[in-house]
Amino acid sequence: MIVANHVSWLDIYALNAICPARFVAKSEIGRWPLIGLFARQCGTVFIDRARRRDILRVNALLTALLREGTTVAVFPEGTTSVGDTVLPFRPPLLQSAVACDARLQAVAIRYENADGSPCRHASFVGDTTFGATLWLVMKQPTIHAHLAFLPPLQCSGESRKRLARTTERDIANVIERPETTRLPPAPANRHRVEELLAATQVPG
Repeated sequence: MIVANHVSWLDIYALNAICPARFVAKSEIGRWPLIGLFARQCGTVFIDRARRRDILRVNALLTALLREGTTVAVFPEGTTSVGDTVLPFRPPLLQSAVACDARLQAVAIRYENADGSPCRHASFVGDTTFGATLWLVMKQPTIHAHLAFLPPLQCSGESRKRLARTTERDIANVIERPETTRLPPAPANRHRVEELLAATQVPG
């Protein structure tokens, strides 16, 4: 199971380029133009946040996927941030990893401009519409996606609350103090993320 902080709809593209996975997303995304189609085609598991008991259905499905060897990815913050901080992680979606003793892979995601400054144009927060943030992303000459794969955790004998606290802390150490944190090397195919984001650039 991949556990990551959540900044933008770009997160799914970036993660999927390096490690294809079944993502968990709010049900509204399934109705978005383009992104919704992509999400459905990738086998995204949609959760209805208006129905509190829907988490039981989703966890049962995630447990089955993990047991058959499928990689799943969740964003425990439950919403997006501007990218320079990490919101509290919610434990419920980690129950499936605990149930089948899965390995938990924390990933810290941040976006930067060419000069290394934070790229807040990539964030999808507040009342910003999908169309507006898509336009902002396309207007940027360069956006660098940095994905830090942290040491994996074994879920055996752990509680979902403790795992949520641990992954939140580890990811926050990278996101909130990038100047003092040494990032672990990214997978060998990290260039695929750069190629993916380069495709969103507007010529000229």
